[in-house]
Amino acid sequence: MKKVRRLLLFYFIYSKRPLKKVSFWLFMCAVPLLALGMRNLSAGDSGMLHILLCMEDPQDDLAGQVVDRLLSKQSVIHYTLIQQPEEACAIVSAGKADAAWIFPKDLQEQLDRFVSGGHWEEGVVRVVEREDNVALRLAREKLFGALYPHVSYSLYRDFILKDVGPETEEEKLLSCYEEMAVEGNLFRLGYEDRENEDPETGRRNFLVAPLRGMLSLLVLLCVLTATMYFLQDQEKGALDAIPLHRRTAYLYLYQITVTGAIAVAALSALRFSGVLTKWGREAVWMAVYIAMCMGFCSILRRLLGNFRRLAAVAPVILLASLVLCPVIFTMGELNIFQYLLPPFYYLNGIYNDRYFCGVVLYCLAVFGIDYAWDRNIFLSCS
Repeated sequence: MKKVRRLLLFYFIYSKRPLKKVSFWLFMCAVPLLALGMRNLSAGDSGMLHILLCMEDPQDDLAGQVVDRLLSKQSVIHYTLIQQPEEACAIVSAGKADAAWIFPKDLQEQLDRFVSGGHWEEGVVRVVEREDNVALRLAREKLFGALYPHVSYSLYRDFILKDVGPETEEEKLLSCYEEMAVEGNLFRLGYEDRENEDPETGRRNFLVAPLRGMLSLLVLLCVLTATMYFLQDQEKGALDAIPLHRRTAYLYLYQITVTGAIAVAALSALRFSGVLTKWGREAVWMAVYIAMCMGFCSILRRLLGNFRRLAAVAPVILLASLVLCPVIFTMGELNIFQYLLPPFYYLNGIYNDRYFCGVVLYCLAVFGIDYAWDRNIFLSCS
């Protein structure tokens, strides 16, 4: 009990030290600002692409339905409705928009002409772009998806009129077509670990999805910063009274005191942004992630030796974590290097319990190496 009190006393004392450092307050401010920025991004009109929608005939019902479908759905594409085609083309030419989709007059007649066969190179929807890239090609798939229900009906109508006869009534055609309509979603989004499947996953705004990855990098940066604090104090002689074999424990204390408040703020930010799964699961995985970061950074400070080298390598570690770990996207070809970085296990394991064994092995490896280094086992073996 006495040791526990002493440990809590040390924790309280060391917890006051970060409050005097500007970098700690920058970390604390970065968490809510990051969460607030991502939330505003998802709620606002921002997007990866800015596409203008224009109807040559504002009274065209079919064109209005397609435009309303595009405007009403949640997407990484930001749509703007423009009245005049000339204005839309001018905005694209000026570089203020990525593309313009111009819907012609009598869109239904144009679709009927398109599906009736024959060679027709004009196209139905006029697409104006300054350049062609992958994002714009994917956006055109979105346009085709919005037009497909009407193209499908035109194909059906064209076939019936040719096979049954042109005297078939339009109302009967539409009634039979709608009777075969399928409601619901073709795809159901879930996790590989079905126990942790979240029914709200598909409803969350995917613009907020990278928030967890960004916060994980912030936690890793905090642990790296705490390790730098420790190396600074060690170089100044502030730890000379502590035996060498006990300094690793003090390093862990440095890391926990700096990262504890940031971890609580990160969990609150996840809850505020709607990305949080379950409080209990999130708290456990955050604690495990901090432990992985502590062991990882302890190995780094042994390999690098001083504060200046660790400070020089820290941006490289963060950049590697951003690229190799699934913060924004996944790079499966480089999975060997991913296994060395703590964010990889956290960002995958929070949704899939299959990574738990890898987390245990990772912790055993880093803390085992740390312990063996303290006891000079490697030197004695050599």
